[in-house]
Amino acid sequence: LSARVAELAQSDGPVLIIGENGVGKEGLAHSIFRASHHCKEVFLQADLLRTSLENSSDEERPGAPRVEPDRTENQLRLFFGSEEPAGDGGIKEKPGYFELTEEGTLLVRGIEQLTPVVQTKLLEAIVTGTFRRYGGVRLHKVRVRLFATTRLDAAQISLERHPLLYGLLEG
Repeated sequence: LSARVAELAQSDGPVLIIGENGVGKEGLAHSIFRASHHCKEVFLQADLLRTSLENSSDEERPGAPRVEPDRTENQLRLFFGSEEPAGDGGIKEKPGYFELTEEGTLLVRGIEQLTPVVQTKLLEAIVTGTFRRYGGVRLHKVRVRLFATTRLDAAQISLERHPLLYGLLEG
């Protein structure tokens, strides 16, 4: 295992870590990061499993309004930030995980929770090194190393439902 960690640490490419709950996927990601030349850069973690669980518990509360949030929009804003008109005629810019992680490593726990649209956009951003903020028109350059964890096994990953995971498996 340590030879594989060293090999992944030397790479600049994305890493997909597959395993059941409790096997230490995040610990493995941290080990790869600490052994890499990226270790002096920022390391951010997005925990989509925790967010997903919190959202689902709100929806199941008796008497709570049944409002279906636009998951794709929320996830695009989370990862790529947003641009909206400001009251003074300017633009209100809010950075997302990609900007905040510039030149660093982003660990996404439970990446399978992302919608196919967002997975496709993340894959494009990783491949091209560019993205647009939600609501924005300007193209931003970015260098982010992505670590993704999932509890799905390889047989459950399909191009239609999990384009990013499929791309990482195939690549």
